[in-house]
Amino acid sequence: MKINSTKSICLIGKVYDSRTDQCRLKSLFIDDGKIVKIIDGKSDTDLLPDTFIIELIDN
Repeated sequence: MKINSTKSICLIGKVYDSRTDQCRLKSLFIDDGKIVKIIDGKSDTDLLPDTFIIELIDN
């Protein structure tokens, strides 16, 4: 998938960590095509009015 946006992007979903061999819910913040911040859990999207939010479903 290719997304082009002038807004920052917050991608929320499970991320695999090869060091722990586990998947955990994370919020990845992407600005200008680069990951600039990763936080544990789901970010409070109400605090991100100028951010394009992509939330992946868990199957």
